[in-house]
Amino acid sequence: MRTVVAEHGGELSWTSRPGEGATFLLELPALQGPGDSSRVSDVGQLRAGSGEVWLVEDDAGVRELTLTCLQSLGYEGRAFVRGQELLSAFRAECPFLAGVLIDFELPGISGLSVAAELRQCDPELPLVLVSGNTAALTGAEALVDGTLRKPFRLKSLSDIVSRLFSRAA
Repeated sequence: MRTVVAEHGGELSWTSRPGEGATFLLELPALQGPGDSSRVSDVGQLRAGSGEVWLVEDDAGVRELTLTCLQSLGYEGRAFVRGQELLSAFRAECPFLAGVLIDFELPGISGLSVAAELRQCDPELPLVLVSGNTAALTGAEALVDGTLRKPFRLKSLSDIVSRLFSRAA
């Protein structure tokens, strides 16, 4: 929690008293007012793509939002809740994918294990590991083609998928 707060420019403090519980204070910087155009300028720099992208993400909200973002960038998306579901579908269908987005923390099989199995099946398949835990992404580059830290902006997603998910059909 402390790392996430610090990465967003905030501070976390707390007090605790035996028998009385604890009080936590989370302070995050306020968004700039209408004059802040940094988000607007990002939209003009998005890169469109094409092809089928698979996603494995156990958080329903993140999964649906990521699929919507991929579709807005021109990709066809298919989502899975569990890594084993994605692997079973991959083995059964042998699809030609533009790439796969893999959440690091999944129920059952880990995101790294999913990446390792996909890499064995198709060494050329572009894989991106996604996590809100920065430490989890450290060292993962040896197994995957890229990493994406949550929460991410559409521009960050656009940049990594356009760079990595461009295999010729």
